[in-house]
Amino acid sequence: METRAQEQKKMEEMLRQLVKESVTRQDQAIQELKERQHLDMEEVRQMFVNLHASISPGVGHHSPANQRSEGNNTHRSQFAPRFTKIEFPRFDGEDLKGWMYRCEQFFEIDGTAEDAKVKLAAIHLEGRALQWHQIFMKSRLTRSIPTWEEYVSALNTRFGSDLFDDPMAELKSLRQLGSVLEYQDKFDTLLNRVELSEEYAVSCFLSGLKDEIQIPIRMFQPRTLQRVLSLAKLQEVAIEGNNKNHKGERGSPLEIHPSYLLQNPSTTKMVRNTSERQGC
Repeated sequence: METRAQEQKKMEEMLRQLVKESVTRQDQAIQELKERQHLDMEEVRQMFVNLHASISPGVGHHSPANQRSEGNNTHRSQFAPRFTKIEFPRFDGEDLKGWMYRCEQFFEIDGTAEDAKVKLAAIHLEGRALQWHQIFMKSRLTRSIPTWEEYVSALNTRFGSDLFDDPMAELKSLRQLGSVLEYQDKFDTLLNRVELSEEYAVSCFLSGLKDEIQIPIRMFQPRTLQRVLSLAKLQEVAIEGNNKNHKGERGSPLEIHPSYLLQNPSTTKMVRNTSERQGC
């Protein structure tokens, strides 16, 4: 007859195998999705190239009227977005970082000239952002259009919300209070404002998880945020299922999963010491 320790070891091995298989399937699915997205993006880019070629003046014979028309429109076309069906993002003074990110994406796809960026952005300002732009342009000592870098710097001074924030300190002190998904949302918000290596980001994410979730996960030594998140969600589901199955039962044996390691104080202390040495 198997001992309780053997039963626990069996359950642990079964859970480990299930987690590995689940993570492997997720990795394969994500890789396939990335490949499909890459192919889709290439198709979209090719469509844009073909569209631009079809609407651009070709090389060949043109009537004098057409040549004059092309000559008159040369200056104007330098500032016109090539892909007019792509809507340029609007800005009303809220979420400056998100707006600037969308602007940069538009400029990259459109191939917008440097001297056209500020003009293009200005006509898509609204409300207090437009009011600020008018004051900013009037206050300049010169009538020349500022560079995009100068304009972004001025926008940050006026609408930036993180001038005195310390997102790194907030990230290191962040702790899971609710679900894994809620914790991930807060973590992603802060991570987007700092520059961290994948290894350090994984360490910070792990350290902020609840003990009953992070300690079993550390046994698998995850190296990417994707894998940590997958394991955290699986462990959260396992804990919820275990609590649901045994809610109200007294004296019945508990289904064992790796979180039983929490019963060992030395294990908990070892993990916490590791977290402190890694800086999170």
